[in-house]
Amino acid sequence: MNKIICPVCGVIDAVEEAPWNEEGFSSNDICPCCGTHYGEDDWAETKEERKQLFIKLRKQWIASGMKWKHDYLDDSFSKNHPPVNWNPHDQLKHIPKEFLHAAEHYYSTDTPTSHL
Repeated sequence: MNKIICPVCGVIDAVEEAPWNEEGFSSNDICPCCGTHYGEDDWAETKEERKQLFIKLRKQWIASGMKWKHDYLDDSFSKNHPPVNWNPHDQLKHIPKEFLHAAEHYYSTDTPTSHL
């Protein structure tokens, strides 16, 4: 089964659906890690424009300290808190190369993903 990877922060399987599907529709989910609201924060006319938004959002998340965004929600939902031993620097390695700027070097994996 393909993993769902946030194209902004690289967190794996934190949402139920891929941020964007093959038909170009967003899941309207919010990444609990970086806070990206798919379909709102990353809405763009083309995939290339969306890639540029992913890069911009990633830079903002990194500049703000790479904090897990949803600690403030209901504690009954496990994804409101980072996983045990969470390392946001390692997490960036999961971002597919197609969503990285040429100058970004997190050495993403080639794991099959659902991330459109």
